[in-house]
Amino acid sequence: MTQRLGHLLERLGYGECTHEMDEALTRSGEMFWVELDPLEGAGRGFSAAVVERDKHWRVKVRKPPEPDT
Repeated sequence: MTQRLGHLLERLGYGECTHEMDEALTRSGEMFWVELDPLEGAGRGFSAAVVERDKHWRVKVRKPPEPDT
């Protein structure tokens, strides 16, 4: 969850708020790749292709987030 939050905060322009989260994740050891939307990757056979990989936060994005209207 922290990886997804870090990715989203940086996407929204609040990257300066993620320094402590980044340090905590780095101290905890190896980070595994996670889906931005866990439900998007759940059905492996029917999932959309990954359109973006955030190497810093190790987040796979299959569908960019959209603002609520």
